[in-house]
Amino acid sequence: MAEEPTCPACGGALPATPEVGRPRKFCSDKCRTRAHRLRERIQARRGPLCEFEVFGRTCDRAVEFVVTADGQELKVCSVCRELAWTFLNQQRESVTTVAMRRIGEAPELPLPSTNRGRALYIEDDDRVREALILALERRGYTVKGVASGRDGMHCLETAERDFDVVLLDLGLPDIDGMQLLRELRLISDIPVLILSARGEQRDQIRGLTMGADDYLVKPFSVEELVVRMHTVLRRTRRNGHEQQVFDDGLLHFDFVHGVARVASVMLKLTQPEHRLLELLVRPAGATRSVTTIVSAVWPGEATGSQARLVPILVTRLRRKLDLTDLGGDSIVSARGKGYFYRPSDGSTRPDTSEQVGYSHAERMLNEDR
Repeated sequence: MAEEPTCPACGGALPATPEVGRPRKFCSDKCRTRAHRLRERIQARRGPLCEFEVFGRTCDRAVEFVVTADGQELKVCSVCRELAWTFLNQQRESVTTVAMRRIGEAPELPLPSTNRGRALYIEDDDRVREALILALERRGYTVKGVASGRDGMHCLETAERDFDVVLLDLGLPDIDGMQLLRELRLISDIPVLILSARGEQRDQIRGLTMGADDYLVKPFSVEELVVRMHTVLRRTRRNGHEQQVFDDGLLHFDFVHGVARVASVMLKLTQPEHRLLELLVRPAGATRSVTTIVSAVWPGEATGSQARLVPILVTRLRRKLDLTDLGGDSIVSARGKGYFYRPSDGSTRPDTSEQVGYSHAERMLNEDR
């Protein structure tokens, strides 16, 4: 004889099965509420649940990963992450960039420099354009976005030297991206990266043949885009003989790889310290104002209150340099102007005709004036 069903909350007998409708699961509303609160407590201990839906039903497993698509986050469990990743990578018409990380881990970002480059992004989808601009600015790039091909051509015709690279979407509302690329190549040799949902091989070959420097199929990860931009800019700057390394006999700073060392000692710098030192040595002797330092050290998020942090940041950098043969005196305070780097070989003088420095630094730098 089968056992009679009982209430899962109190273990008591359930009411008689009604003739119409579903059978009662709990003996009373009080037990129903008690079970609901128990589920809430269990869920609170387990954390948030997976947000991925399959055929209208959500998963009840605990969240372990965060999948980001064009700035929008989706929290998923370890089982659903592959499904979510595959699904998003198939949405070429509506998704541009995707990324995934484990809960609790910060997004892996490349080490930013003072300014990794200036990009013009031509994309008609406002949501996609704003999300990608934000992601690139967090990685040290300066990006201007426009929504049409004609606006992009106007920017390049009037201020071509303000940009290092063009990010071009092919599906524009006023002109086909391939035609725009053809017109662009008549007036400029600026590097162009095509970002398009057109993934056919013939489209990629056509774009590269018409003058594009690289072709990236949507959706792509921001990290892959950054690497390709870095590669194109490095090649362009090398061809243009732009300074890639600073070396004054003691301090060696590789701007391409973001590595700084004094003699044979590698400098272990935080990102703000790294950006500050690079700003001061490019070029050495140039006095950098507090406003300029704030904009370079905290790109895209600079506020007036951060100006008070600059002296603290300079002090921290000097202390680390004091542990090397270079010494903290190489970072000099220019009274009323800002800060500059004094090379160890004395080959560069500060770009100011007034007295500079404080205390021993002032005496040292002004004794020959």
